[in-house]
Amino acid sequence: MTSPILTLPREIIWHIMRSCHSLETAFNMVKTCKQMRYEFMSGGGLLVYAILSRNLGPSRVAIATARHAAVHAAWKHRPDPDLRPQHNAGEYLHHTMAFCSKYLSRQGTELRVPKVSFTLAMGLYIEHIDAIIINMSKNLAWKVLNPVFQEGPVYIMNPSPIELEKMSKAIYILDMALHLFSYKRNNPYHPDASFNIFWSCFAP
Repeated sequence: MTSPILTLPREIIWHIMRSCHSLETAFNMVKTCKQMRYEFMSGGGLLVYAILSRNLGPSRVAIATARHAAVHAAWKHRPDPDLRPQHNAGEYLHHTMAFCSKYLSRQGTELRVPKVSFTLAMGLYIEHIDAIIINMSKNLAWKVLNPVFQEGPVYIMNPSPIELEKMSKAIYILDMALHLFSYKRNNPYHPDASFNIFWSCFAP
């Protein structure tokens, strides 16, 4: 007996997959249907991005993609952070500027890389890390709003969605900085052009 899904138009199958609450759920679902698996694999990055964008939001996907690129950047400094940097400062500045131009448009809220470049492994990684950052944001924001020692009546305050979003973005930015600038500077009082360029991307 032919599965009812096989008779559905491609647009309906895509809509079903895009409606999943996570990329992992969509991937597990397509395993059960050959036609859906074919559509999922042929859809490539467009479908992966569509699911991520629906669940995380376009701006969050943009900065999560930038963080993913920072983690996997082939040009970044990788040796022991306690050692002096062995890279060429001018070359590192060039790479940093290219990274900012490609991934940090409009303070990291605008995706400039092609949507077709998203892979399943990349999407699952972004989804996993974002869940961790959400939990970190909730814990940190709650501690900021509700310090352990308070004078007078104690009022429990829950962070608003806007506060959580700002906290998440701050964590993403700090984590990118740690990945891209893990080296120990020769002189902490001497301006680091690459580091300054990176932070200037988030200036108001």
